[in-house]
Amino acid sequence: MKIIPGQKITSVTAGSSNANYPASNLTDENPKRIWKAASGVYSTTLSFTLSGPSSAIALFNTNAMTITATVTDPNYFTWFASDIVWDSGDIAWVAEDASLSNELYNLDGVSGAAWIEWPTSQIPVEAVLTLTSSSTEDVFAGVAVGDDIYEFECPQIGVSEGMRSYSIVKELQNGAIYRKQRDTVRTFSFNFLEDRPVLQGETTSDFYTFMYAIAKELDYKPAAWQLTELDDFWWVVYARFQQMPTGTHSLPDYSRINVSLIEVL
Repeated sequence: MKIIPGQKITSVTAGSSNANYPASNLTDENPKRIWKAASGVYSTTLSFTLSGPSSAIALFNTNAMTITATVTDPNYFTWFASDIVWDSGDIAWVAEDASLSNELYNLDGVSGAAWIEWPTSQIPVEAVLTLTSSSTEDVFAGVAVGDDIYEFECPQIGVSEGMRSYSIVKELQNGAIYRKQRDTVRTFSFNFLEDRPVLQGETTSDFYTFMYAIAKELDYKPAAWQLTELDDFWWVVYARFQQMPTGTHSLPDYSRINVSLIEVL
């Protein structure tokens, strides 16, 4: 299980934007407050700058069918000593391949989520994403979250997935039903095992890292979650805790963490 807990995106620019849906909408916490390309634009780029350390970006509420992601270190240079001629002023900087990642991601166009990773960079990086939708709908996305990943054990077998409807349903005096259609979101409940004391060869306790660095810091703030290692974006969700997680200390060195999440739309 992987979590992108914070926001290290410091800037975002779009190759095309509808004036009513600017790229700055991507860095708030509201997936429905979207960025959208100009009318008739089905493929364009989003360019992100992230402070370090960082290792992933997740996108939510996007209609993209494919995303090509290129992540680079914009300050990557190598000094070639053979190109230096002292006292002549002939000094050359030569940039080598600065790419950290260059991949194509195929989306289903339904789940609306994408998870893009690269090797952890301690310094700022640039991530250029080319989003392509179908040829009938202007490409858009709702939220982008970028940070360094926290990784934990995957949930134990038996993940519970459900739905919560925010629709208003009321029975009237005549027995008829009044219904106002509103959003329906997914819910997830699961548990997983993590070490509690600091084990040999480790520097932190994963149990307390999750409880303090993740749960306590997030509180009820949404974050990007990849619940399993399956290559399936249905397991990528923008969610918050329904209630704060609890731990069960039933083993000397390991504890069970119980988590309940609700999707944020």
